[in-house]
This record gives sequence, structure tokens and C-alpha cells, in this order.
Amino acid sequence: MAYAEKRDYNRAIADYSEAIRLHPKQARVYYLRGLAWGAKGNHDQEIADYDAALRIEPNRADIYLGRGLAYDDKQEYKKALGDFTEAIRRDPTLPMAYQMRGQLHLRQGDFARAIADFTEVIKLNPTMVPAYANRAKAYRASGDAKKAASDERRAQELSK
Repeated sequence: MAYAEKRDYNRAIADYSEAIRLHPKQARVYYLRGLAWGAKGNHDQEIADYDAALRIEPNRADIYLGRGLAYDDKQEYKKALGDFTEAIRRDPTLPMAYQMRGQLHLRQGDFARAIADFTEVIKLNPTMVPAYANRAKAYRASGDAKKAASDERRAQELSK
């Protein structure tokens, strides 16, 4: 983990690979190696490691979220949406899963669903500025300028 913190991802991957060789049933190590692969931009390897981690611990919402982010980076939005939704199903208190799913809905023009997801983020974490900013975009795109302006003001207040 020290190499990953230093952003020496090649050495981190080598260390995680050795840990996996010694302890192949540790989902956390596959997850961490997946993060390192993702930091290097190798999303196929990242996803493969998340898949391996989920075979060991299929209830880990954080791994579904990570894999969803990797699919999002690969522009495989249907798979990303499925993983964000699964992360929420497994842990409905995970604001980042709602945030990322909301961003996908926003990009796809599904403003009602985006607003619902950003609203849930705000319920879970009322100081999360991007949720207000993104919900403002969704409100504005759906024609509700008054709610958009309110969220924009709140985002600015929280940013101070």
C-alpha cells in the first residue's frame, strides 16, 4: 500500500500481485490492485481485479462502485449504471454511488432520475457541494430555474 500512496503504481501492483499469490482469497488485495490498475488507466485489468474480488466477497458495495467507475471511464455506461445501482442496493448509505449514478442520468438527459439521486446524496451528506451543483444543472435542464438557482447558491455557500 505504501507504493500506491507514493503513486508508484507499478511497484504497488507487483506487491499486490505477490500478496495475491500468497493469499489468493483476500478480496481486499484484488480491490487495491484494481485501484492501482485504474490509476494507471488500465481499466480492463482494474475490472478484472474487481471481478475477482467480487467472486470472493460478493456483497462489497465499494467494489461495485469501483467497477462502476471503471466502466464509466471506459464509456460503458450501461454496465456502470448497473454497478452503481448494485452498490446502492448493497449499501443504501453510500453517497458516492448515488452521486455517480446521478451524473450518468444527467449526462443521458434523464433529469428526473438525476434529481432523485442528487437529492439522496444531499440527504446522506448535506455538505457535498457537487451534489448541489449537479442537481442545479438537472433542475435547469428540466426547466426549473428557481430550484436550480437555489442549489447554485447553496453550492456557493458550502464552497466558502
